Amino acid sequence: MLKMYKIEYIFMSIFYHRMDEKLICQKCKNYKRGGKEYKRKEAYNNHESNCPGPQKKKSQNAGEKGEVKVKQDLDANMDNPEFLVPIFGDRASDGIVICGYDEKPTKDITKAGSRYKADVVIYFKKTGKISKISIKCWDGGNPTLMNHTTRNAVVFQENGNLSQCVVNLDKFIDVYKKMRSSTKGVEDVSMMDILDCVPVDDRDAVKKTLIEVTVYFTFYGTGAYESKCPADSVLNITDSKDPSTWKFEICDTPEKKNKYIESILPQLSQVSLRDKKGMPNPTVKDYELKLQACEPWIFRVTNQDTGVIVYKGALNIRY
Repeated sequence: MLKMYKIEYIFMSIFYHRMDEKLICQKCKNYKRGGKEYKRKEAYNNHESNCPGPQKKKSQNAGEKGEVKVKQDLDANMDNPEFLVPIFGDRASDGIVICGYDEKPTKDITKAGSRYKADVVIYFKKTGKISKISIKCWDGGNPTLMNHTTRNAVVFQENGNLSQCVVNLDKFIDVYKKMRSSTKGVEDVSMMDILDCVPVDDRDAVKKTLIEVTVYFTFYGTGAYESKCPADSVLNITDSKDPSTWKFEICDTPEKKNKYIESILPQLSQVSLRDKKGMPNPTVKDYELKLQACEPWIFRVTNQDTGVIVYKGALNIRY
């Protein structure tokens, strides 16, 4: 009896494997034997009728490619003080070790994930200290410090890390919107130009808030969540192919972070409100309520050709 069961099991296994081979989607080729397989014909038919075809991998932009190149060059020169010292100073004179987020040596030099503010973790042999470095690469244009964040983001809600900043951000964005209306379509405005137009009585408080917000988005997290690995230093890369343009800044205390961000405020030339990325999708449930939650940051632009109103309410800050 047991032998008959074994024969039946083998027969059924062969049968299903053959059926799986027949049910591989010819459009996307994603469903192969040993992976996600269709045991039921109707499940396969449903997939095939809705399959969009081969899925393209998201390509990296020039800045992301530059980040990876920097990490590759650091990895290749870990024991080369002539390469390292001009960038990191004497702390790198005995060499470095590229580490993972667990602070152990690693050979993973791919681009960091969006949940990590530190793009690379480096152990300095001479000092025995570790730096968790945010790489800001200019290869593809001005690097981003705050990426498309709306007023209803988690970080700005009650008990959020920046809930106390909303009132002064409202004042700052109100000035931006007035300037935006008078600049005949110019979307990017310098942070200092906006700040200079904030009423004098509010200016110092608004500036303090801008520093606090920019510190958070540079070192600690995003609008949706805190970083799994906050950064404590910055490596500015003017040109990834020219290490002489790489500038390292240690920001391992709150005071150093604030001082660093205050020093670069005059360089933040692209403050804007954007649509699409970060804004509610018109096709989602409760779209109107979610759009209302983004007020009063929304700047409305009417398309002259179609008459359609575009809602720009996602704050973006770049160098």
